[in-house]
Amino acid sequence: IASVATKKYVLMKQNIGITEEALKLGELTSLGWALFINRDLTNFIELRVSTGSTKFAKLLAGEPALFRFGSGVTAPYAIADTSPCQLEYLLASL
Repeated sequence: IASVATKKYVLMKQNIGITEEALKLGELTSLGWALFINRDLTNFIELRVSTGSTKFAKLLAGEPALFRFGSGVTAPYAIADTSPCQLEYLLASL
């Protein structure tokens, strides 16, 4: 049974450029649930497992995504398609 007493989270809005950027994780040391929303009206954002690695998610303009991170993701990165986009996200520890 999960206990919220020891859990941490990050609620963030981050501008993502056309060069990959590390997501700001705050004090999180283990990633659990993630909710992402691409706040751009035109362009998409892709998420990567780590720097220069495989893209595992694509958020079209205005699109949300909710999922649990796999064990291989410890330092996720994001990259915008054509121009910088605002990415809003909530990350929660395991």
